[in-house]
Amino acid sequence: MFVVAAQVVAFLASMVPVEAMLLRLTALSLLDLLLAFFIVHYHKDPALYNFFKVKEPAMRVPQVYLLSLVLAIASLFYFLMAAEVMLYYVDENFFNGGYPFFHSISSPVLLGCAIMFDLAIWSMLLNPNNWKFLRKIDQRFDL
Repeated sequence: MFVVAAQVVAFLASMVPVEAMLLRLTALSLLDLLLAFFIVHYHKDPALYNFFKVKEPAMRVPQVYLLSLVLAIASLFYFLMAAEVMLYYVDENFFNGGYPFFHSISSPVLLGCAIMFDLAIWSMLLNPNNWKFLRKIDQRFDL
């Protein structure tokens, strides 16, 4: 539910004109942080289980921390891109006519984050007891 709502808001944020690039990047950064917060703090909320009429799983789900980590990385990247836009607005010659670094690598990094996010969602089908790295996450955060 959180992910679908965030995807709709991200789509709406992508409709913001290019002239408001700083607003778009800041909104996407805050959206990713907010989504990570909701996923970590409300993934075990009984109200969600009652709303969707499902039984609370007996097993722990350490993959939510992987999801939040990927979202935090994407949020940081959006923030760095917004900082470059701010530097450009302060001084148009700051980049000496070149392309800003974070904007130049934004496509592969954000695509990688999207793929990692999708893989983390699909990894929720895995049993944490059978995978060593999921057991480490489970022990680290003392779920």
